[in-house]
Amino acid sequence: MPELLFLDIETRPGPESLRDEIKSNLAPPATMSKPETIKKWWEEKGEAEVEDRFRSTALSAATARLLCIGYAIDAGDPIVIHGNDREGEEVILGDFFKMMDDLMGKCGCFDIRIVGDNLGFDLKFLYQKACIWGMKPPIMFLREWNKHQWDRCDIGLKWAGSQQLKDRVSLKKIAGALGIPCKTKLEGRQVYDAFMKGGHADIYDYCSEDVRVIREVWGRLF
Repeated sequence: MPELLFLDIETRPGPESLRDEIKSNLAPPATMSKPETIKKWWEEKGEAEVEDRFRSTALSAATARLLCIGYAIDAGDPIVIHGNDREGEEVILGDFFKMMDDLMGKCGCFDIRIVGDNLGFDLKFLYQKACIWGMKPPIMFLREWNKHQWDRCDIGLKWAGSQQLKDRVSLKKIAGALGIPCKTKLEGRQVYDAFMKGGHADIYDYCSEDVRVIREVWGRLF
């Protein structure tokens, strides 16, 4: 039997300076010319658009900040490696990659099955962050980046019976259907708000809880 590694990560948008950059590149529709009309557009739509675009930077390794990596090996307790600023990213990645290297040394690359929710995003993000920091990721991330086949499982795609991202089913919906409770105060879209309020512990608990739920869903399905 392969070693099971249950994985989840949390990210946040980039530095606040990105918000100003986004705003400077956003303009009202060209059909608007009156100052009062433009002002009304900014108040009713423009500021919200800036905020949406800023928050979406959490989805790109080029702009986002890695907050934490949660994982559990087989039936072991979930562990969350975390940091709160950009300097922390290198430490988070280094600790996680060391764990992965140790696990591969024990089991071999082909005897590890990584299980996650939206797993393709998590693995790609970690690989790209490794490149940004000039770090060499474990061989399984290199294999994934180069599109080789290896054993992994995305819960949302497995439930959907599809490999198309548009068909993914959320972990919350799957857990609800299976009667698996999610004991967390947060949802993914609330992570940045929690970060801004200093709720780092809540974010780490959320990440750890996602790892636990992913493992329970996997146990019910397979």
